[in-house]
Amino acid sequence: EAATRDRIAERLIRLVLREIFDLGAMQTDPNFANYRHDPSTDRLVLLDFGAVRDIARDRQADLRALLRAVLDDVPERIRAGFARLGLTDATTPLAHVATMVEMARLAAAPLKQRAPFDFGASDLVARLRAMGMEIGMAGDFATVPPIDVLLLQRKVAGTYLLAARLGARVSLE
Repeated sequence: EAATRDRIAERLIRLVLREIFDLGAMQTDPNFANYRHDPSTDRLVLLDFGAVRDIARDRQADLRALLRAVLDDVPERIRAGFARLGLTDATTPLAHVATMVEMARLAAAPLKQRAPFDFGASDLVARLRAMGMEIGMAGDFATVPPIDVLLLQRKVAGTYLLAARLGARVSLE
């Protein structure tokens, strides 16, 4: 049923935010095998705690600042946030940084819309993937982000893909 799928996706998304900003620990392997839904209680159960990673308080602050910069749509703060997280450095080509800022804006669009975001019908992942591939194919991007940032990206992207697979519509505002 659509309402159940929407509710599960919303809980998964809220869990990611709670893990990052409240708990300071994140289960980093977002796939259907690591979650169970009990229809009799409508509870969502998280599995595979071997994939849990701590999130340092300073990293939480950096992530909060980047999210605020993206939501406020302030490119210089977004760029500074990327640098603090180790996504870019002085060697990162400016054109790539500009593309990454645009990717952040694009990824944040669903958070800013008033209507529920239709994960199943959206082509957002494909557009972001194409932009990322463009950077990767250029062959001049040498910044390797820290593992905690890569795992965070995997969790956020994986949760998005779970919501898309559920065909969920979720209000993200």
